[in-house]
Amino acid sequence: MGYINNFNVLVGGSNVLHQDSRYTYQQFNYEFFHEFGINGNQSSGLGSSLIDFKGWLKKPYYYVNCSRVPLEQQNAYRSLQIKGTNSSSLAVDYAFFAIYSKSFSLDVISGNITKTD
Repeated sequence: MGYINNFNVLVGGSNVLHQDSRYTYQQFNYEFFHEFGINGNQSSGLGSSLIDFKGWLKKPYYYVNCSRVPLEQQNAYRSLQIKGTNSSSLAVDYAFFAIYSKSFSLDVISGNITKTD
């Protein structure tokens, strides 16, 4: 099992998480549980019970929502850094997925595309 100590994600050099920490199953639940919820994230959605504690211990998942940066900074290009220390005695391969979205409006008659961000 591989675990990361001193884990944090930086966007444009600023920490997304308040402090570097050992990412645990509780933190994973905190980050992911209501991410895809319904009723304005008041009710659990896709994020609930997809990955249980035993499954997370075998293959830990790390999830961080980087959209916490101020709105005026969201439209600027910034670097993405993931930092941490492998606390396992084994060599571990990590797969990272950075997902972002952009919104636009398409006029189906004229074919004009307008950015709506």
